Amino acid sequence: MKESFTKSVSTLNLFRAFALSCLLLFSFLLSSFSLKSQVITNAKFEFSCPCSVKVTYTLGAVLCDISDVVLYYSTDTLGYSSPGTGVGNWQIAATFASKTSDTHTDTWNCEAAGKTYGLFYYKLIQYPRVSLPVFMAYNLGADPSYNTPKAQMTYLATQTNQLDATVFGGCYQWGRAPHDYAVNSSVTPPLRYSGNGIANRSVLLNANATYDPVTKQILTTMGGGVDDAPNADLVHVYSNASPSDWRGRGAATITCTDGTQCNSLWGNGVAITTPTPSGVLYNGNYYQEPVKTLNDPCPPGYRVPTQDEWRRMGNYNCNPTSSGANFSTPTDITHTTNGLTWVAVRCGGGDCIASNASWVNNTPGSGYAVYRTADWTASGLASGASLISASAPEPFLFLPTAGARSTSSGNVSSVGTYGYYWSSSISGQLAYILSISATTVFPSSTGSRTGGFSVRCVAEL
Repeated sequence: MKESFTKSVSTLNLFRAFALSCLLLFSFLLSSFSLKSQVITNAKFEFSCPCSVKVTYTLGAVLCDISDVVLYYSTDTLGYSSPGTGVGNWQIAATFASKTSDTHTDTWNCEAAGKTYGLFYYKLIQYPRVSLPVFMAYNLGADPSYNTPKAQMTYLATQTNQLDATVFGGCYQWGRAPHDYAVNSSVTPPLRYSGNGIANRSVLLNANATYDPVTKQILTTMGGGVDDAPNADLVHVYSNASPSDWRGRGAATITCTDGTQCNSLWGNGVAITTPTPSGVLYNGNYYQEPVKTLNDPCPPGYRVPTQDEWRRMGNYNCNPTSSGANFSTPTDITHTTNGLTWVAVRCGGGDCIASNASWVNNTPGSGYAVYRTADWTASGLASGASLISASAPEPFLFLPTAGARSTSSGNVSSVGTYGYYWSSSISGQLAYILSISATTVFPSSTGSRTGGFSVRCVAEL
């Protein structure tokens, strides 16, 4: 027969009671509409023999009004003393999925899990389902006056210069601080730098390069020749050695606490395959909460998106998981995900039409218009239709195929046929990017950190 904890029938349950009182001491209050995980401070535990844990709790409101709740246990005080960090011996006991802002009661059968003896500490964490990212209205480095997708497409409909940064913005290197190596804003229209040599704000990294010990940013390339850059933070720095990183060959002069490449220059420096206290909640990988860093190039209130946020563009409406899979736009030029429709766009001759045909390299007029599926369906538009006419709906987002700046020369290429958008998430010596072409959207691509790619910032919520 099972007995309740309040009767103090076992030493084990008494230890659990002590752990619960400590948990409340280290807890903190939930914030309204938080996107971050939170310790649930109002949890009430009941314990039964031989081993059952029942917990009653009330969830605060979150953006999607759906949360996953995870019960953790630990057998040592080290694990307990660092809630939410993964330090110590915290292990997932159970995940209670799809909970709304209400009062809930759930049970973990610790006997079935083989945890019937020992000293256990408990904590309960709320992980809100994360909503669709709120993107900045234009690419980083672009003209902010073109702040709607249709305005951007309309500009590209008559634009002929592939280096025009008005809509494309700049080509940025992963982890670099927001200096003037990407866009020449002193001319009209603003232009992206292209090619190698100081005149094009591009130099080869030398083994004796120097770095700022605090920011880890490059100070000088120390080439000793005509391409030496004494103010290397103002140039695109390419490398012909492994790893392909603008900090690559001179990186030994800096000791980074997060790897020789300084993995947290733009994010938390943790690969998405690294286990975290949250468990597996998104996309088959471990969800890493976003971090805005000192070197993040985005303006106040914005940051570089995570790889998870790009993958979420393939699965909208606060869903718990997303395949995050690459997808293709077939001959009908559209691909509909859960709540969003990606439409291939070709601009030129004064119009932008729904088409993935005849995307031409080194011409500036193509990309993807991303619509809320309800808006696209209601429009009745099809292949060949104008997307900038007065009757066409406003897309949720427009991502132009701005090409990239070479990892080994600094030259700009692939404008009009490919677009590459950085994430803040690392992948070994590389970093994750969203790559787009006439027929494919790859939210899980990777790129060398020396590469000069586009940045589309997301709001800090």
